[in-house]
Amino acid sequence: MFAVLLGGLTFVIATVGINIVANFISPAFDFSNVSPQKISWRMGGMIAAVGSVILTPWNWYSNDDAIHYTLGVLGALIGPLFGILIAGYYLVGKQKVWVEDMYTMKPSGKYWFRNGYNPNAVKSVAISGVVSIASVLIPKALLDSGATTVNATWIGNYSWFLGCALGLLTFWYFEKRSPMINLEPNGVEVNDGALA
Repeated sequence: MFAVLLGGLTFVIATVGINIVANFISPAFDFSNVSPQKISWRMGGMIAAVGSVILTPWNWYSNDDAIHYTLGVLGALIGPLFGILIAGYYLVGKQKVWVEDMYTMKPSGKYWFRNGYNPNAVKSVAISGVVSIASVLIPKALLDSGATTVNATWIGNYSWFLGCALGLLTFWYFEKRSPMINLEPNGVEVNDGALA
């Protein structure tokens, strides 16, 4: 009996610990990093906690489509971010990283851009995110409304890939047109991800 209780307690503690690390700490840091001067880590955690209650994810499990489309939209937003990161490192930045500038909030840092945000990246996320989210939602809406009898909802399964490709291409285009990433050395540069 003791072994059963100990095993059950172990699973409960492990589940709570994993959920705290996976579902609380990361969003707390994410919200804090949006505006570090105004949002502390604790405030970021409170935003994540309140947001998780407002979204009521426990209600999603009663509807299979809700989970499917939630994951589709999430993938549609993560794909463009990945594409922008790949384009920024390989195509625009030529595999060069300025390590010291990555960890500074000073306007003189290479990665400061405009108030800490790269406008080309923001535009790329907006454009590719809208298109890839539309690839998830529009086919289902057209089918449900009776506007079409063709079931094209399978397109939403590729929203991550669509968003990734669009994010990469739009960011590369915007950086070619009006570059924000400065390749001129002003500090210790590390090539190809090697440690200095």
